[in-house]
Amino acid sequence: FYSKDSHIAHTKCVESFLNSARAAGKECIVKFEKELTKEDSEGVDLIVSLGGDHTYLQSSAFAHDQSLPIIGVNTQV
Repeated sequence: FYSKDSHIAHTKCVESFLNSARAAGKECIVKFEKELTKEDSEGVDLIVSLGGDHTYLQSSAFAHDQSLPIIGVNTQV
């Protein structure tokens, strides 16, 4: 299910997270879960998964394979 309103809400959540993290001096790299490669995990301290259940499941499998901690934030409204 896709709605324009849920896409707008998700985009605002991602933008808010990125602004807050960068204001705190954190480097952020944004990737779709299917774009992740092993090289993306080099130097990474934490994965933050922003989206729905599918996004979290894909991201958590990657995090597990790379032995990285993950935080999931459900942005679906």
